[in-house]
Amino acid sequence: LTCEDHRPVPGTSRWWAARPCVKHPDRAIAKAAARYGGDASRLLDVCRARILFTGIADVLRCAKAVQAATPLVRIVGAKNSLRTGHDSRLTGGYRCLVLYIRFEHADSICLGTEGHICELQLALNSFVDLQNIHTHARFHSFRAIQTRTSRLHIDSTYGMALVYNNKIWADPESLHDTVPVKIEDRNICQTDTLKPFEEGLESENCDLAVELRSNGNGSHCFRSLEFPSEKIKIGIEIFQRSALLSGSMLDEAVANVFKAVHLSSSSSVLFTSKPLAAMASKRIFKLFFIAMSVFTGYSCGVALNALLENGKFTSSQVRLRILRTREVNSSGQQKPALSAFGLLHDGCPVAITFIGINNTWTIKQGELFPVVRKVNGYFFKLSTNMSGSEDPTSWRVESSLDNGSSWVLVGASVWRLNPAGAPEFYPELENDQRAGGSEMGKGIGGDMRPPLSWMLNTIGEYATFSLGFAGMAATSLRGRVQYTLGFWVSMLFVDALLYLAANAVILRKEQWLWREAVESWMDIGAQLLLGILTLLDEKRFIRILIMCCALNTISNTASDIVLYGRDWVDVLYARLSTLSGIGFFFGIGVLLFRQQALAQAHALVLDHKRKYDSIWDSIIANPDSKAAIFSICDASISLSNKQDACSVAPRQRMQKTKSRLSVVYNWASQRSLPRHSQSWKMPTFGGLWRVSSATRPGSRQELVKVTSLDQLFFQAWCLSPILLKKTKSWALQCKGCFPFQASDTDSITYQVYKEEMEAMGSQIKWAKVKSFHRAIEKAVRAYHQDVSSIVDLCRQCIVFEDLKDIAACLRVIEADCEVRVLRVKNRLDLKHRSSISAGYRDVGMNLQIVSAETRTAGIDSHICELQLIYKPVAELKSEEGHSGYVAFRNIRGE
Repeated sequence: LTCEDHRPVPGTSRWWAARPCVKHPDRAIAKAAARYGGDASRLLDVCRARILFTGIADVLRCAKAVQAATPLVRIVGAKNSLRTGHDSRLTGGYRCLVLYIRFEHADSICLGTEGHICELQLALNSFVDLQNIHTHARFHSFRAIQTRTSRLHIDSTYGMALVYNNKIWADPESLHDTVPVKIEDRNICQTDTLKPFEEGLESENCDLAVELRSNGNGSHCFRSLEFPSEKIKIGIEIFQRSALLSGSMLDEAVANVFKAVHLSSSSSVLFTSKPLAAMASKRIFKLFFIAMSVFTGYSCGVALNALLENGKFTSSQVRLRILRTREVNSSGQQKPALSAFGLLHDGCPVAITFIGINNTWTIKQGELFPVVRKVNGYFFKLSTNMSGSEDPTSWRVESSLDNGSSWVLVGASVWRLNPAGAPEFYPELENDQRAGGSEMGKGIGGDMRPPLSWMLNTIGEYATFSLGFAGMAATSLRGRVQYTLGFWVSMLFVDALLYLAANAVILRKEQWLWREAVESWMDIGAQLLLGILTLLDEKRFIRILIMCCALNTISNTASDIVLYGRDWVDVLYARLSTLSGIGFFFGIGVLLFRQQALAQAHALVLDHKRKYDSIWDSIIANPDSKAAIFSICDASISLSNKQDACSVAPRQRMQKTKSRLSVVYNWASQRSLPRHSQSWKMPTFGGLWRVSSATRPGSRQELVKVTSLDQLFFQAWCLSPILLKKTKSWALQCKGCFPFQASDTDSITYQVYKEEMEAMGSQIKWAKVKSFHRAIEKAVRAYHQDVSSIVDLCRQCIVFEDLKDIAACLRVIEADCEVRVLRVKNRLDLKHRSSISAGYRDVGMNLQIVSAETRTAGIDSHICELQLIYKPVAELKSEEGHSGYVAFRNIRGE
């Protein structure tokens, strides 16, 4: 029986046989999450199969046959629901014998899957015949309930169990101990059988592991497949890599910034694409975080000590001197309209005088001030019968401990607390009574206790930065450097919120500090600007830090000069010791060390650059070579124009899938995708390999960026032999050379490629897929962990003895209908600045191979790289080695 779309009807004998042997990803994800707490290693039925029997005796014979297959097949566990003591309600009445097995023969060892546990069900045909669409739907409901409460799911399946027992399990006693399986272990799990990366993430290690597993030749695997040996070898290598690599190993490595920058110089890590995480990976910056946490913590302690002092000062004699009033009287004098002057202790009056001489009111030790004591405020009352024109606008409050011999300024018409909690007085400035002073009856009070806005601005800021730098230090010491950016931005935003709260307090209760509110708004703007720009463009963090700190320092310096009338030298000196000043000097220091590192890197490649430049000079001096250079430029421009190539770096993209992967690509049969499938996946890739069925003719789907480095590597490994085949054909047509290494020497020579050289394939040094470590370095240092920007995982190069052959190769590539060129970088152009590439010159291009073979494998959108190199340049590159360039880019952090 079949449905309208020719699929077998559930419940028929063909139903299970037509289903794939790999568990659907949706069901695997749900099962791992609901039953195993996300532990995927306990999924033992991802690869499964079922055999149907007419009677128990057949089940018994099959179980014995599986046991007899040892050591090629090993049983590691079993679940026997055919035993008489089994509660059938736990399985919805369904009964079978489940064997968990491993295959340990040559094919599985070759593929690296000998440790994988599979499920084999030995079931009775009579049970399967009862299954239909309705019973299967009820079983799905049963599984959903089963994850909640055991009692509920037992009761809900009683009816299902009754149906199975009444129709099939009529004589359970006859089945007692008929199945000879004694293994009953529910704690078994999937385990790794090989760890090929104990010494680091290098693709060479994986290559070695693949070679060891296949004994240098993969042709003995899959002997039953009728495939050409080359495709078998490629397929086996892909399967081996997927079996030996964990599912998200490379993606996790990209998230670990330390692995990418630990070889870079400390002065250059702040110029990578992840500067904050990179600096947290270096020991010197870890110490810097600790030092900043200690410094800001100490500053917070000093401010707290000032808060505990509560603005108190000790005095035996206090005087108030009125300097100016609002207006001059008719006699040309300034006579303030005051009726009393007094002192405060925590807001309470402790002494008062009503006598003033020559605009001065003095409280002496005696009846009004009986003992020397600490006070923290003052007040004076305005006369009620005087006009407002005689109100004082500027004054001084002075204290003496030696009965008037010396005086110390303890109050003024305008004052504030500095970050250390010490008061700063400005008696020459006028106090705006409409926005200043605490009203005391009909007077003005000068409460010297630390204002709430200062607590938020100073103590809150220091505490925030101390905790933030401590968190950055702790996460960097524990290797969680990815949280550094979050701590930094959080510090800035929390500090901005504290400044906003302080300004709200000034607006409501402390209007006399309006000048401080102006500076606070400048700080808020600088902090928000620094935080937002860091999030938007982290790569330019140092430049952003210098700019924001400089703007904050300059704006606060200008406001201090304008609002408080201070000398600009004193103001600038004080500002440079604040956090913004420290940030400015830190950024300038990093820039200076960066220039030193660049000079050091330039010195490393200076000799190489001179040699490359001498080769270029010899090319330009030769008229024929110079004509070939113009021909190469014309060919590259023609190729770019015809292929619509652009100068912008391309991105790795793929067709967007609409649903989860549901079928497995079959290398042997090359069968077309089922109509109900939106995408397919290479088996055991752990979610790494996804190709959309939109590659079929007539389908249109959106291209999205590839976000998995594991996926990119599998695509590169699969595309590498196809690119190599193309490269060989181009080299044959254009007299291209490849590096050749004889078995009896270590030297490398470049020989023109010919078809008969295929027999010496092991002696030709083909370019390999980029190493894991370098790809991770590139993603972190240059691309902000955006792996779609890596377009040179799969790469090849062709060396030419004559520059004319390079132009000919460009025209051959242009004529190839299966190649789509996305970008051409012509470093052989006369306009190219050799200092950018340390003198090195070639023609590089990023391309896609769009052929039936790549479309079938779903890798037609993968971008690879091809280099066309002039032979003298290639020989110099090989002779001098790659180590100098590696040191060059490590110092520069590239």
